[in-house]
Amino acid sequence: MGTSSSNPGPGGSPPLLPPWAGPPGGDGDGDGDGPDENGTGGDDAGDDGGDDPGNSDDDAQGDGAAPPERSALVGQPTWRSTRRLIGAVGSGRVGDGQGRDYVRSGVRNAVGAMGGARRAAQASPAGRQTASQFARFLSGVATGGVADAARVVGIAEFLNRSADIFLLRLADALAPPGALTEDAIARDAMDDTLQELFEQLDLANGGVRALERMTPTMMADALVRYVINYIYTRVIHALTAHIHAKSQIVTRMREIERTARYYIEDAVRLDIDTTAFFGTQGAAFAARWDAGKGQRVIDRLFEESYRVVEAGLQHSDRGVA
Repeated sequence: MGTSSSNPGPGGSPPLLPPWAGPPGGDGDGDGDGPDENGTGGDDAGDDGGDDPGNSDDDAQGDGAAPPERSALVGQPTWRSTRRLIGAVGSGRVGDGQGRDYVRSGVRNAVGAMGGARRAAQASPAGRQTASQFARFLSGVATGGVADAARVVGIAEFLNRSADIFLLRLADALAPPGALTEDAIARDAMDDTLQELFEQLDLANGGVRALERMTPTMMADALVRYVINYIYTRVIHALTAHIHAKSQIVTRMREIERTARYYIEDAVRLDIDTTAFFGTQGAAFAARWDAGKGQRVIDRLFEESYRVVEAGLQHSDRGVA
């Protein structure tokens, strides 16, 4: 689509290191290289005791040693336990169904290491603000058409340009321009979401006016997609350096990414009833988006999404990597 050089979305195989993430630390370990802004990572954020992040237990075991017991790590939501679970898969010490269980547990632990669902949501200000802006734009499309919605966000001059250029400018208008990690994650998630809409609505052939084919139900789904993409991007960013340090095999890295994405998507889609947030069939988008009330809805959606990811699936997931 050309909105950015970011990850391509759930259907593809995103690169392990997005352009804004930078290379992993030069120590070759990656344990201390998770993000440290807004509680998204850092050197064993949330760990009790001042363990040395450069000497975690999985590092000492080596690739040929037995993997850590998942049961001993689940329920200990620290960055150390999270990295041990993910590292066991990255190094190849566990794989197949057991590997998928480790990755899912690692994702759950990651949310716990962020301080739990509520704190993780509170530490996602750029994500929540971008989602609210996106909801406002979609509501504008539903109530006044894409031209009116484009004028509101200040990109009307791009209406007659190609769809990929329009969506690039839309992402610029909706996501924060800042250089903080949280801002970059919010932008990357928006790029992924617009890429999915570009493909779903065939905007390459239908142009930006094809956005007017979206029903309120589709708009509610697009907001959920954004939240899924945001949480996935945030978790993967926190673990990127460690995955890279533990696995030199690209297919294994991508298996970890796919499993993490599928788990987050399944947890949110299967365990959240969006009617509680957007009304029956996305009715909230059929009227002008109320900025204050709408932001509260988005805040609740973020917290609930983190909650179900942290809690684990209540329904069967797709079960594949």
